[in-house]
Amino acid sequence: MRPDDILARIVSGLPLKEAVATCVLAKRWRYIWTFTKNLDFDAEETLNRIIESPGQLLRVERPKYIDRVNSVIAQLSSKNNMVRGIDRFRIGLDLCREFSSSIDNWIEFAMKNRVKILELEFFEYGGLRMNYDCYILRKKHFDPVALKSLKVLHGRVVEWLLSKCPLLERLKVAGSDKLINSRISGVPNLKHFEIRRCINIKKVEICAAQNLVSLYSLSTYPYEFILRNVPKLVDLHIDTDFGSDSDEDLGRTFTLLSSCLSQLQILHLDLLLQMLLEKYFDERCGFVKQPTNCPVKEVEILGYSGRKNLDQLIIYFSDNLVALQKIVVHPCASAHEKFNFDPAFRRIKNSKIIKEEEKIRDHAMQHIKGKIPTAVEFVCL
Repeated sequence: MRPDDILARIVSGLPLKEAVATCVLAKRWRYIWTFTKNLDFDAEETLNRIIESPGQLLRVERPKYIDRVNSVIAQLSSKNNMVRGIDRFRIGLDLCREFSSSIDNWIEFAMKNRVKILELEFFEYGGLRMNYDCYILRKKHFDPVALKSLKVLHGRVVEWLLSKCPLLERLKVAGSDKLINSRISGVPNLKHFEIRRCINIKKVEICAAQNLVSLYSLSTYPYEFILRNVPKLVDLHIDTDFGSDSDEDLGRTFTLLSSCLSQLQILHLDLLLQMLLEKYFDERCGFVKQPTNCPVKEVEILGYSGRKNLDQLIIYFSDNLVALQKIVVHPCASAHEKFNFDPAFRRIKNSKIIKEEEKIRDHAMQHIKGKIPTAVEFVCL
């Protein structure tokens, strides 16, 4: 192996910003960074500053970020005339439809170079962007493509994209107001599916996903979720942040749970429960059939508020999941603080919230831990 090849391997393992910085070390290092295959244009520090001080700062930072991406792409294109393989291409800044021309060029570059993982995270002040000015993904980018991984797509292209990407293994749909009904069927290679905060969604149906391993559902409003023929599903994450006076709404969540409980190994529940749901659990505590031979080993519950209904649910799991080894509970002082667990939202806890969560922890240790079998580890974070 040539010395330059060794240097290229070393630099390829560095974050993009650090890899580019090596060009000033010596003349020999000038173009070594161009062999990197991980093009992650990370801007987390900039995003944090924008969240704290939006407005003028955003207007200054956007052009700087775009120039940075364009500069890297221009150098890579001029230095490497032949098509190169890219493992990952990630864009992450507060960008909207106004910058479609630049975004189109970036995606075209990534597709031309056979990108394996494409991540487009166009935040709005650090959170999910409202859809009225979202960048619209163009079909022309995906005519010949067979990607293994994509992240953050828009609702109207989901089914079309799946038909064009038979090798797709991971799909995440977030913040789309266009997705209303979606049926995912006959996707032999899809392993991970995530849908979060699609505000107009009414129904999602997944059928004949033979290799689906994990499913994540975060819903702001209740909707129908149907699973059929998903024999390898072992990891289920259900997150709801709605309250309703309808038994049907909450029942939908647990209908989904009941349809696959016997095969799960990981169950993750994050529930926003208002006072009216106390009655629901108290009157219908037997609505979930006792699982038989259930392989779940760990249960994690986010949004735990110390309510009686959640205490009962945790104890139910500890008594009926025969393979259970660990229960993890995340205290939550208020409904709004649930967003701390969602990477799309950022919140800073004040002293009042910290004190309330301390009380919730004390409640959990006093009212739950003693009722959990000693063979099951109980953790309250």
